[in-house]
Amino acid sequence: MMNHIYVNQTALEIILKTATSLREADSVEIRYSKPDRCCGSFNAEISDREQGTICHFVSKPEELDMPGWWNLWSYVRFSDGRCAPGRAVRIYVYPEGE
Repeated sequence: MMNHIYVNQTALEIILKTATSLREADSVEIRYSKPDRCCGSFNAEISDREQGTICHFVSKPEELDMPGWWNLWSYVRFSDGRCAPGRAVRIYVYPEGE
């Protein structure tokens, strides 16, 4: 397990637990708020439908492009039209070289 996440890091997997079954999920994403308050989302995959776990593999340097505190949360769309945002978690992204 890594102790730090760095700006422009790749080969990183972000895993979030949704606390709900994803058997009827149509799509999932991981939404974020950067330290400058800009918001966006990463495409995600369901890694365990029963346990409600989703993940995103960071593969491009520009995905984590800013040092500081990031907020991440799951967002699930179900086949019947319901949407479920998750609770935000905070991660700290360190400048390169620290």
